[in-house]
Amino acid sequence: MITGKTRRRLEAAGQLARLRAEIEQMRGQLEKLDLWLPAAGLAHQAEIVLEMLKGIGSRLDRHLVVTLVGPCGAGKSTLFNALAGIDGLSPAGPNRPTTRKVRALCRRQEDATAVFESGSGPGPEIITSDKAPFLDRVILVDTPDTDSVEASGHLELIRQAIKSSDVLVCVFDAENPKRRDHADFLAPWVNLFAGTSLVAVLNKCDRQERDELSESILPEFRQYLASAWQVEVDRVLAVSARSNLQDPAWEPEVTPRHDWDQFPELRDLVTGGLDGSAAGTRLANARHLRDHLARAMAREAGRDRAGLKKALAAASELETTALEHSLEALAADAETMTQGTRIRLYQLLARGWTGPVGWVLAIWSRLLVFGAGAISVLRPGRPLQQAMGLASALRHRAASRQKLAHVSDPQVAGAAIQAFRSAVLKHWPQTAELLVKARFDQRVRDPEPAMAAAADLAENISAAWIAALDQRLQKAAGRLQNWLLQFALNLAPLAALGYAGWLTLKHFVKGSYLAADFFIHFLAVEIILVLAGFFIVQMAVQFTVRRGRLQRQAFARLQKEGGGSGAFTRLEALRQAKMVKSLSGPD
Repeated sequence: MITGKTRRRLEAAGQLARLRAEIEQMRGQLEKLDLWLPAAGLAHQAEIVLEMLKGIGSRLDRHLVVTLVGPCGAGKSTLFNALAGIDGLSPAGPNRPTTRKVRALCRRQEDATAVFESGSGPGPEIITSDKAPFLDRVILVDTPDTDSVEASGHLELIRQAIKSSDVLVCVFDAENPKRRDHADFLAPWVNLFAGTSLVAVLNKCDRQERDELSESILPEFRQYLASAWQVEVDRVLAVSARSNLQDPAWEPEVTPRHDWDQFPELRDLVTGGLDGSAAGTRLANARHLRDHLARAMAREAGRDRAGLKKALAAASELETTALEHSLEALAADAETMTQGTRIRLYQLLARGWTGPVGWVLAIWSRLLVFGAGAISVLRPGRPLQQAMGLASALRHRAASRQKLAHVSDPQVAGAAIQAFRSAVLKHWPQTAELLVKARFDQRVRDPEPAMAAAADLAENISAAWIAALDQRLQKAAGRLQNWLLQFALNLAPLAALGYAGWLTLKHFVKGSYLAADFFIHFLAVEIILVLAGFFIVQMAVQFTVRRGRLQRQAFARLQKEGGGSGAFTRLEALRQAKMVKSLSGPD
């Protein structure tokens, strides 16, 4: 049977896994933004956050870790002893540095070992005690000075201790609170702790006048921290650690100037487990880590939002300009395309038309491809004239196929592709400079990737042109293949054919025969009727393709839809620019 404690731990582990997945997704986004310079620093933050999350997971239901961090002379070790209620537990005094190791105070050695065993580097010096009752749920950690003469060897120890912490107590000297070096050291770390998990302590408050402390020093100190850390600290407490030792051993000349001291509040905050379970505190920190990373990404992206918006707008304008040049190059060959379009339209009509007019359309569509010279081959005459007619037919067939190629072969759009590439090469530097100003790597100035994207897009334009023109042709053919029109134009020749057939059959049954003149006249009338219908279809075709009408409609469609664009905006630099812009929030 699953106990309530086990169930709560499983629920907490599930929440932690979801938070870790979200942070890994953020890191994955940042790793894809190798051209955006801030991404490297943000990705490093994500690594730290994931490392801290790993530590949180390994100690999810273990003792809460409260770590004191401070510069030389801030009274950090004295505060450690005062919170523990044991004088001399961590060395304090004028010798510097007073603390050379990370010290962890706990009830049993295995309490600290279970928490710190997953960390890298040397573990802390473990001090056990059965005196302080809060040690049943809290591990109190003291760290070396952040600015001692041996700081270079201590800093990594301090960083490792912070990564293993659930609560960070930042200790400052009330006599010199605005220590820029200490604030700067802590700046990357304070954002990783949420709400009550971050406490700023102004120690040695007994050395200041009470009115000055409450009315001037503390308010200015809060403002200083908010400016230095870019974060609001919920808990800023003025304490006198020495006053709370078992034996303060005051010298007569340095006795406290007043008795106002927030040490009891700090002690209750730390020793009380921060008003909740260790797992709850750690989950709150984990959510804060997730939110901090998201805010950091949005903040950095927000700095470049305006520049990226300009760069993307310039890229869009560049693509539009290049597309217009490309379409102009296509339009320059309008006459050849018009002829090819006409031939293609007749081919489509030949497939959809039936009846006598449809038969003529089928013959005509083939004659257009094979050429008028074929007719001279069929004429009686001298062999030389027939041979010349055959040569003319072959030449016309090749020319007609070339005209059709302008309609259906992507390779004939070479001039359009070249026009597009030329426009990109001319205008890309402007877009690249806007990206560089938005903190993109100078590699974006290289025009080759842009030219490669331009080639892809130009091919897309060619394919889109074929699709757009074919769609217009299909639509035009559909209108000209209307069944009512087919019925109207085929009705007269079919009626004449039916009438002649009925008369022929009637006279045949009666045993009489119609005169040859009847059939000659009928054939003439039939040809006239069919050609009249065919002539009407020709007029409709001429009206449909006149002055490049279908090409212009296809051009308009390409311009409206962007010519199959999107390939250019998939250029790596522009793709990343869109991703960075999206990190800053919706428009």
